[in-house]
Amino acid sequence: MSGFSDAHIDALLAVGRLERLTRGRTLAFDGGEAVVVVAGWLRVFRDTAAMRDVTLGLAHRGALLAGNALFGERTAETGALALGPAICAHLDRQAFATAMEREPSLLLAAARVLAKRTGSVQAKLERLSRAPAEARVAATLRDLAAVVGQPLPGGAIRLELPLSQGDLADVAGTTRATASATLTAFVRQGLLLGTRPTDLTILDPAALEAAAEALIGTH
Repeated sequence: MSGFSDAHIDALLAVGRLERLTRGRTLAFDGGEAVVVVAGWLRVFRDTAAMRDVTLGLAHRGALLAGNALFGERTAETGALALGPAICAHLDRQAFATAMEREPSLLLAAARVLAKRTGSVQAKLERLSRAPAEARVAATLRDLAAVVGQPLPGGAIRLELPLSQGDLADVAGTTRATASATLTAFVRQGLLLGTRPTDLTILDPAALEAAAEALIGTH
């Protein structure tokens, strides 16, 4: 997911409260502060009356979490789990206002980040309701490649993510066994090289995109 630029992160760090997280540490969002990811990866989740720990997506450097707190609104996110060592900056409304005085473009940047985040969550909820697991795994890989993929000669895209297959399954809204089987099937079909998110290459991005969209359309 797209986030703040390095310049904006520096401006926010100047007024925010820094926190270092170890793998497995959970941040609970109480509505009083927003959080900007400075380094590392976190899995963002929501608890509902019907279900606990529903994964909304992944967050990495530049991501704004619980951003509605900056505007006095409730956040839909319950918390975030660190998938490895991570660094975050906590910001209340006053700290963000101070940062905006120094860097006026922060307000527009925050609005854009929140809008992209909302669109990402809406797309995920649609996939959960309409698409089979294979499509959700394909779409998750496609979305990650668009944000953090490393283009290779010939059009392939390399992914080196600090994620397990279980983490990938959580984001796709399926089980680890299903995610593993889907990745193996994509390898057999020539879409991927490797089945571990830490060392995976998308050999045919167009075919992966088609797999996700075709499966969604035929469900």
